[in-house]
Amino acid sequence: MKESYSSIISSCLFFYAFKIPAHRENECRIFQKKGSSPKRIENYRVPHPLYQSILPLRCLLLRESNPETWKVLNTLEHHAEERRRLSEVWNEYQVNIVNFLRDWHGLGSEVTEETLNRVIGFIEVNSFQIKNVKRIELVFLLSSF
Repeated sequence: MKESYSSIISSCLFFYAFKIPAHRENECRIFQKKGSSPKRIENYRVPHPLYQSILPLRCLLLRESNPETWKVLNTLEHHAEERRRLSEVWNEYQVNIVNFLRDWHGLGSEVTEETLNRVIGFIEVNSFQIKNVKRIELVFLLSSF
């Protein structure tokens, strides 16, 4: 069954959803659960706080889609207590990722704050970011999986 691009676009925060199959098949279905968004992103070339939720959500979705990879991810260091002391960054992640996914998109019954903060830590501690002159940013999660 072929999904209508207009139905995908109208219910997803990220207007480019129809262009990226991995997005449609993964985080887009979570964003669609809510049926509406706080603010739909129209210009994906401009940094937006909602982008912070995509990689943590993709990691969380591994629990169902690839339990073995989820198990490996959980072996990575997350330094939760050390990161908690960096209150400005910690608070930003609580709003833009934890509260956004748990409260706005209804994952509160499926995932704890602790689990989300561990996932954020896996990413912060075990990844690196590449920026180029065109302001294109890539984030790589380092692991053996």
